[in-house]
Amino acid sequence: MINFCKKFEESQDAPITIDGVSYYRLYELNVGKATQIVIDVESVKYVWTQAVHLSSNKPLSDGKDKSTDFVFWFPKGGFFRSAVKHAECSCEPNSKLQVWNVWKVDNAIQSLYNGSAMIVTKIAENKWRFQCNDGHPDDDMNDLIFTLELK
Repeated sequence: MINFCKKFEESQDAPITIDGVSYYRLYELNVGKATQIVIDVESVKYVWTQAVHLSSNKPLSDGKDKSTDFVFWFPKGGFFRSAVKHAECSCEPNSKLQVWNVWKVDNAIQSLYNGSAMIVTKIAENKWRFQCNDGHPDDDMNDLIFTLELK
């Protein structure tokens, strides 16, 4: 099992590569000419409620609020018939975007430590697949799997 905490500490949070696979604590990209960010969840392992955190150097908007940081939660069913699996927000062209996964334990939001890591695969010109590991010290990369597309 990979000790992500130790490896990211040694790399000073730079991406790490193990057995040909690159892992990220957070992923950075330039949105280019895009004005829309679309997140679609493929799967969530609900030990803890999972979310995607977006941070930008320019304001993002979900249609109600504007901020340079948004956290999109993907709760399990509960009172809803099914889990939330889709989120969108607008962005300004040429923004720099940081993406990482977060989770909630006993109403405390946690991220970027212990088992936290992501495998990021570019699957189309403006689309990436994120396989995320949360704070559990394992390396199964299946706690939150989503795609992010820039339109």
